Amino acid sequence: MERIHLPLLLVCLYLAMPSQAQWSNDPDAPLVICDAPGTQRYLSTVEDGAGGWYAFWIDERNGDAEVYGQRVDSDGYPLW
Repeated sequence: MERIHLPLLLVCLYLAMPSQAQWSNDPDAPLVICDAPGTQRYLSTVEDGAGGWYAFWIDERNGDAEVYGQRVDSDGYPLW
């Protein structure tokens, strides 16, 4: 019985590898929402009801203050 568990565990781990999320637990490598030059401030987030969230902020990358946004799915992937 013991011999079956290890191969089964290895197969399960192999199949789960592609489904790893983009979320980072490392504070030195956070999930980047915006890496544009200029000033970004006043971040506000709200859940989307499907496990993801929306982020909105004031962005001054073009010299004018404009509202930008990003939706992130439950796996940590940017959607738009």
